[in-house]
Amino acid sequence: MVKANKRAFKQPGFTFGEGQIFESHQTTENVYRAMIGVNASNSDVDLTTLKQRVSSRVENLFDVGLKQIDVYKATRGGAQFFKMIAEEFEAEGPLEPEEIEEIFSVYIAARERYRGSVGETPLMALVDRFREAVNAVRSAGPSTSVELIYRPSAADRAQMELVGAFDNLQISEDASHPSSSPSAEAPWPPTYFNLHEKIWLCDSRIRWQLYGKGQMQPSDASDIPTLPDRSSHPVDVKLYLAWLALTNYSPTLSDWSLYMSPIGFLDAEDRKDWYLATGGASRRYSTIGEFITYAQKAFTTTRSVVAGFFTFWTAGDPESFEKLYASKGANKRRDIF
Repeated sequence: MVKANKRAFKQPGFTFGEGQIFESHQTTENVYRAMIGVNASNSDVDLTTLKQRVSSRVENLFDVGLKQIDVYKATRGGAQFFKMIAEEFEAEGPLEPEEIEEIFSVYIAARERYRGSVGETPLMALVDRFREAVNAVRSAGPSTSVELIYRPSAADRAQMELVGAFDNLQISEDASHPSSSPSAEAPWPPTYFNLHEKIWLCDSRIRWQLYGKGQMQPSDASDIPTLPDRSSHPVDVKLYLAWLALTNYSPTLSDWSLYMSPIGFLDAEDRKDWYLATGGASRRYSTIGEFITYAQKAFTTTRSVVAGFFTFWTAGDPESFEKLYASKGANKRRDIF
């Protein structure tokens, strides 16, 4: 196991305190492995290269956070936001939402302590932009409520138009060519879904495929996402579940909830164990405990039925999968889907 080189975390434009960068030694090791690779060795590369690797990963992390900044504002920087980022952030090793939150906190604090005048770097710019949102939430006060409304980015619009061009997904004229007046469009996700459900629908890998959809009857097969099978990637399963919920739930007639994330593991440790063997895809599965927590909260509202989709596809142990791929000359970190 590679030992963390703490100097790799110290980037230009940031002032870190003495001693431990993160709260615990274990968190430091976990973050380091997620940034440079579980099987990497400090002896293989110099400090400059290590710093570049860490900088690139942290840049990606803050970029993911900024792309979901509306979720940050709606949750007031709560645990649901960091759970979402933990699923969307591509890392070399598994990270818990609490560790993701600590990375954000550490670099924001280090940026605020900096008093030098080094030229701006991409990482500095990303952290500064995220700090603006953090400060806005803090200044708004705890009583301020922010509705989560998704507005497609330019990149999402491009994907919508590309898919529409190949007729794989029917995009309405309004969705492809938004009105110049934001108020002319109905809020999406639909307001009758709770915040947890809206966050699922705003997953960056499925939202552009679902944008504008609500209760409806499909007119033909092109309206329906591909039915998942035993080898489907969890993102594809989530897309199908989210589509089912969007098109079938009635705010006036339905008393049920559909857990829109595939449930694939007993607990978080089991999910982490499969991270490498699945090429990181295991992070996109929920655990039984997370489903039960969601169901318990749903039962305290108007919901009397809660359904979840259990996708226990694993067989054997994760190490056997890694050895199988390694024996074929493939990289151990490989997607099995």
